[in-house]
Parts: sequence; C-alpha cells; structure tokens
Amino acid sequence: YGQVGIIGNASGTIYTSEDDGQTWATRSVSTANINYRAIDVDRDHGYWRTAGANVGAYSTDGTTYISIADISGSQLPISLHYANDLWVGVGENGAIWTATSVAAPWSTSVTLFASITLNSVYSGEVNGTTLWVAGGFTAGLTGIIYASSDNASTWSVAWIGEVASTKVYCIRWFAGKFSALTDKEETYGILESIDATTWSRTALTGNPMRTSYSAAIDHGDNEGFGEANHRPRAIASNEGRLVIGPTNSEPSSLWGSETNNFLRF
Repeated sequence: YGQVGIIGNASGTIYTSEDDGQTWATRSVSTANINYRAIDVDRDHGYWRTAGANVGAYSTDGTTYISIADISGSQLPISLHYANDLWVGVGENGAIWTATSVAAPWSTSVTLFASITLNSVYSGEVNGTTLWVAGGFTAGLTGIIYASSDNASTWSVAWIGEVASTKVYCIRWFAGKFSALTDKEETYGILESIDATTWSRTALTGNPMRTSYSAAIDHGDNEGFGEANHRPRAIASNEGRLVIGPTNSEPSSLWGSETNNFLRF
C-alpha cells in the first residue's frame, strides 16, 4: 500500500499518505478537539483506526473517518497495532485492549499492573505463530517488556531492566526480529529478539535514544538527531525504510532512511 498515517494533537485531524510520505492529505473527523494518540492501518484491506481519549475514529477507505467510542478513564492509549485480524492497543496504567474489527469496541484483554506504562506494541510472525510484544516502564522507571503467543489473550514478562531509567519507548519487527529502543543507550541501547523470549542488547554511545533513533550518524548530507531540540518523537518502519519525526525544532517534518540502511537519512 505504501500508506503512512500521522495524527493531529487535540484537533480532530488525521493526515495520511498513499505514497510513502511524499505527499499528505488532511482527513478531518466530525468530532473536533479530540486528542488522538495512536494510529495504525490494516494493510490487507486499507482500513485505518485511531485510539484517543474517550473518542476514536476509523476508516474503511482511508479518506472518510467515522467517530467511535474509545478508551476512557485513566488508561489512555499510547500505541496501537493491527495484525492477524486483531487490533491491539496499549497505554497508561497497565491495560492492554483488543478489538476484532476496525469498528468494533475495545475489550480489555488483560490489566497488568496499575503502575506500568506501556509505550509501544507490535507483532511478528515466528514459525507460523503471531507473537505480540509490548514495552514500557514501571513506576520505578525500569524498562519492561511483555510478550504474548496466544493472540494477545495472556501476557508474561519477557525482559526487565536491571537498573532504573531503562524505559522502553518503541518496539518494531523488522528483518525477522523484534527491536526495542530504550533511553539507557550506553547500557542497553537496542534490545533484539527473534522469539520475544530471549533478548540481546547492543549498547550505543551518545544521547538518550527514546524514539528518536539518535544513533543516526550526522555527517555529510546525512540528517543527525543528536541535538536535544532535534530528537524525533515517533518511529516506524516500512518496506526496509525507517520513518521518524517530527522534532521540536521542525514540528511539521518527517525523515525517511535509505532503503535497508537505518542510519542514513
């Protein structure tokens, strides 16, 4: 599909691209002043869904969006992902939600612990089984990763950091393995796993990574993200390219890496 989506903050506006981020279209939803916090696409059918505070939206054509009741209360969503005929959302205060269709209401899959914040959820296919992984941090700011092998029904701890401030900010599946980014770069950097159970780590030097992937090397015509005011707030991968942005200094910009080279932008 080559589809990419981003969401406006507290404006009821969604922006989508059909050409890998080259051009963007504004998709307004009838309910304004809504803080949409997460978005994903069912690439098999071209269906889009957002998750927000109390009100979400969905689209079956990528153009027209319909408001739907969404997650309410203190368990606000942060990340949303679709795979294997299932929408999964994670967020604040330790809950994981699932929906069986693009317009279906959320149901609570499991409540982990109220002190857990989950920043990211993603899935990967291993030996014919869809594995789900969710990552975030505890009340003590220790990074934690949960995994599920039964279509997000039950979850168990797959990894937990040994020291504080190892928050997990972003998880993706690429080239046959999960990659999780942390903000304790010299100690953990990137965590990787091919089965969601055993995790290895690659330490990186520099500024905290968060979702910025600040390991990008700034030289020549390559875009670097090491400066405090130029660290992107979101990250996604598609067809061998890493897409990150926006940053505080350039709030309306996105950057795409070279194909199969995540360190060159």
